[in-house]
Amino acid sequence: MDILNNTPLLDIKSYIHTLGSVADSTSGWMTATPEDIAQKRSDTRFTYTQL
Repeated sequence: MDILNNTPLLDIKSYIHTLGSVADSTSGWMTATPEDIAQKRSDTRFTYTQL
């Protein structure tokens, strides 16, 4: 229950079929494979350069 107004809290998680255990399931919202995600790198906005 929410501490401020006692409303129920919902914990909704997206389902990823490669990490779950339901047979013949799919994750339509996730088109990339785990291998594709591992290949993704950030751009230089987060690169540390010493002054």
